[in-house]
Amino acid sequence: MAASVARSCCRVHSRVVFRKTSYLKASLHCSPSRRSGLLSSLYNRGLLKESFPEHAAQAELPDLLRSGPQTVYCGFDPTADSLHAGNLLAVVGLLHFRAAGHDIIMISPNALKNTSCRCQIGVYQGCLQKTGEEVYGLTVPLVTTSMGDKLGKTAGNAVWLNRDKTSPFEFYQYFLRLPDNSVERGVTYLKLFTFLSLAEVEKVMEQQKQDPGKRIAHKRLAAEVTKLVHGKEGLESAKRCTNALYHGNIQALEQMSDTELQELFQEAPFLFFFQFVTLLLFIQHLSYFMIKDGGVRINHQRAANPEQVLVLGQHILSNGLSLIRVGKRNFYILKWLSM
Repeated sequence: MAASVARSCCRVHSRVVFRKTSYLKASLHCSPSRRSGLLSSLYNRGLLKESFPEHAAQAELPDLLRSGPQTVYCGFDPTADSLHAGNLLAVVGLLHFRAAGHDIIMISPNALKNTSCRCQIGVYQGCLQKTGEEVYGLTVPLVTTSMGDKLGKTAGNAVWLNRDKTSPFEFYQYFLRLPDNSVERGVTYLKLFTFLSLAEVEKVMEQQKQDPGKRIAHKRLAAEVTKLVHGKEGLESAKRCTNALYHGNIQALEQMSDTELQELFQEAPFLFFFQFVTLLLFIQHLSYFMIKDGGVRINHQRAANPEQVLVLGQHILSNGLSLIRVGKRNFYILKWLSM
């Protein structure tokens, strides 16, 4: 379901309704007791900040949720062609409601006309329209980085949920690289952005404290959020790219698709060759001495012989490509067409 959530969330629709019949199989047979404890659970996770009208929302809303499936709504800015990481907390909140057996609506704010919706999440007081019945609003916290930036909008560059705008690898790396205090401070992001039980979260955080250098909490957070947005395949893609780029894993490099390669090495020329050539002929515009000095790597392995012929099995991987790195940052992707 995570993958379908990603496909729906990455585009801002005029009206998107999610029914309780497909997300989290364990929630398909939700008991009234589970629905009644939902708000308490969300407050304990830090996912809800305020409710209004304050007394009614705290006293009457639990009874409403206990009475049967309700419709919960959240509005998003329809001017962008994708949601971003800053919207994710509200989306997670909606998914918690659906996991508890309720219907959820994602919609542009001015498109909700009537759908018997009496509960809205991710809003400020006064935004929920009156319908003649008592209505309730729930706000989510504004999550910022340790530098005070809104989550997902570092230096003005949003971390998008749409793969065409932010690849699973980039998305995974964003959460993996969050500063330690962003993950560990106050209510940990693992409580906010994942569906791990609170007991599991505490276990992960204890492991983090015992060995901070392993960044266990960061890795679990990045994996869980990437899987939620891009599905299992997206997470596997992000891990392949990570292993190929940062760990010199040749097997991971061989398993990468052309799409993954282009996502990973966005600025790298994607070149096609029909016959085998020498390394020097390929990079003839480069200094001969750069090759001699070991400044060129083929599939992460140093190449020091300018006359070296690139051959299958040694320099050309089983998926028909060679990754050439010149210096520290210049990559070239060779795709061999005469395999």
